[in-house]
Amino acid sequence: MVKARREERSEWVKGKNVVYIYHNMIDEASHTADTAVFPACEGAIQQIKNLVGMIVNNFGGTNIVITADHGCDPSTPSTDHSREYTPLVIYGRPVRAGVNHGTRESFADIAATILAYFGVPQKCAGSAIDIFY
Repeated sequence: MVKARREERSEWVKGKNVVYIYHNMIDEASHTADTAVFPACEGAIQQIKNLVGMIVNNFGGTNIVITADHGCDPSTPSTDHSREYTPLVIYGRPVRAGVNHGTRESFADIAATILAYFGVPQKCAGSAIDIFY
């Protein structure tokens, strides 16, 4: 998406309520060499900042959820998925700012939170995070 022309990006999101973007720079680097992870993190942070800017400024995006599909502990000898703590950043008008919700019990809490936002009955594991006004 970052390398696409503005017109292409506009067509991809036109009329959409939800846009899912999978960004795998860090994940891919973590399976190649330990030394590649931290430079990949720096690059990914910059790309994600650019994507958030595009979503907010070019497309009028108002609610953004940034997370990962798994965690990975760089202090373990394996490059496999070694722990399941994942980052969670939620930005938007209905979100209370500056609230730390601590370590969640389940990754499913993210799904439950998104369902709650859209008013969809929850039929999955997890507890919605009380983030909305």
